[in-house]
Amino acid sequence: DMARYMTLLLNSGGIDGRTIFSPKTAQAFRTPMYRPSPDAAGWNAGFQDMPLPGGRRGFGHQGATLYFHSNLVIVPELGLGIFVSVNTDSGAHLPATLPSTILEHFYAPAPAVPAVSTLSYDQARAFEGDYLTSRRAYGGLEGFTNRLIGRAQVRATPDGRLSVTDGGFTSLYNGTSRLGVFKAVDGPLTLVFDTNGDRPSRFYAARGFSTYERIGFLRSASLLSWTVTIAGLACVATILGALFRNRREARQTPIQARAGQMQVMQAVLWLISASCMGVFAAKAADQTNVFFGWPSGWLLSGSACALVAAALGVLTLGLLPMVWRGGRRVDSWSDGRKVAFTFTALLLGFLSMLLGLWGYLLPWLS
Repeated sequence: DMARYMTLLLNSGGIDGRTIFSPKTAQAFRTPMYRPSPDAAGWNAGFQDMPLPGGRRGFGHQGATLYFHSNLVIVPELGLGIFVSVNTDSGAHLPATLPSTILEHFYAPAPAVPAVSTLSYDQARAFEGDYLTSRRAYGGLEGFTNRLIGRAQVRATPDGRLSVTDGGFTSLYNGTSRLGVFKAVDGPLTLVFDTNGDRPSRFYAARGFSTYERIGFLRSASLLSWTVTIAGLACVATILGALFRNRREARQTPIQARAGQMQVMQAVLWLISASCMGVFAAKAADQTNVFFGWPSGWLLSGSACALVAAALGVLTLGLLPMVWRGGRRVDSWSDGRKVAFTFTALLLGFLSMLLGLWGYLLPWLS
């Protein structure tokens, strides 16, 4: 069936002596309708515009489900059609690379020695960063998980190349004479960055299926990771303090007592949330569990606990002035405990803000 379909595309809409679609439609399949940048991959009428070895261009489409990965490539000037499909979750790389490998072997000249990048290491560093795909959910828990798995890391190498890691695969690109345009070291793909402003804000995927936007500091995975780690330690310290604090340090005003109880409740809820998220992450190693079990009960529970903890955190922050006002020293917290309480309250408030930006505090939007 796919062979006949490719024959139809190569014959400009005709097969078995019949015309299925007009030559005008056939030409539309081969003509880019949209290209975000002159050097970037574009889209034809329903097909991707594809750069191919030997300076050729073709059209086709690459797609996947959980276990099936397929790629259709049509090269009109060679009268060639290639269709590759695999039915394993580990076979995504084969359909993506086999068409170019066939063209290189049978039709393109022998690959030249990889060119040297035109950029220095310092120049290449301007393109470094974490970028997030625009092909994702933007809200709720699905948006949260997409922010975790939809990132591409761009790093400069000492020889001025860019190393791009996306979906577990890493590719190297050389800088060219055109600002923001990079050529793959081992293939025909081109990576194009939007260089408007002081530093690139986005790049266009080499295969044309997505735009990757630079992730700001507040949405960076490293900031979230460090905040979660420090907040986790603070929560453990809060609970241990409540259990083993010296009786002399137990002197407190009624407001301080309520504030302390609320912070302990927050600490417990945050640790439960982290545990639920940890179980979800462990199970997410198998994509089947995520796909067929969505939304996971572990993820929903973790999000709900975090939401309640964040709400308690808002109330706790509102009590800070009264906590510091206290009373006489004999019936109020020490300055050290007030500082520790304030630090923990601000830290958990900051964590709540970050998770709100990531979409983790919306268990009803799954």
